[in-house]
Amino acid sequence: MTNDTPPMTSITRAFEIVHALWELRGAGPSELARQLDLSKSTAHVYLRSLEATGYVVNQDGVYHLSYEFLTMGSRLKFRSRLFQISKDEMRLLAEETGEMVALFVEERGYAVLLHQELGDQALELGTYPGLKLPLHSHAGGKILLTSMDSDKIAELMERQGLEQVTENTITDLKMLRSELDEIADAGYAFDWDEQVNGMGVIAAPIAVDGDAKAALAVACPTGRLQNEAYRDEVKQKLQGTVDTLSIKHQYGT
Repeated sequence: MTNDTPPMTSITRAFEIVHALWELRGAGPSELARQLDLSKSTAHVYLRSLEATGYVVNQDGVYHLSYEFLTMGSRLKFRSRLFQISKDEMRLLAEETGEMVALFVEERGYAVLLHQELGDQALELGTYPGLKLPLHSHAGGKILLTSMDSDKIAELMERQGLEQVTENTITDLKMLRSELDEIADAGYAFDWDEQVNGMGVIAAPIAVDGDAKAALAVACPTGRLQNEAYRDEVKQKLQGTVDTLSIKHQYGT
């Protein structure tokens, strides 16, 4: 199949139904038909077909997403070598800093949260593995952007735009490029209030041969991160962790 080959309508429709069931917190054929402008019979056929796969369950005529999605997502995460080499070091870093430590990878132009560990004073933000964030809106995503060439960044930002997540999010491509150059030179990134008001983030790459395979980030209240002494302390601990993980990733230890 080439990039010009159109997707199968039945498959794309099935995933539209999956997303609708999530948004509706479950639905019967009639409600789903209204939501997606389908006939009731078509909605029912799709629901029964998804039920047969095990990814949807029927509870007294109301169809819900099943925990099969959790099973598949967890298997995908545990298969990741990045997760396997990072989880113990992340736990130690969370214990040392008391903050939230997050591992991000890039997929389809987004920063995907692969794993997180929470220290005893960590922010509770309702984040979860699989969470997708715009790359330009936080320090971890910007680390991942530094491994992309200029043309790819331009194409990505043209396709997705520079969403203004908060009033502090960078929405100017020229300003973003300038910051990415500074991040590439410094070897780390930090921001405050760009993704979540009240949250500061400092991040560094897990790099092999100069290429950021992932970004490791420490998130904490903005006020703590704006304190230069505290920021330097966290940066030093973060750098030690990513150096260890970069070696583990490259040499398989």
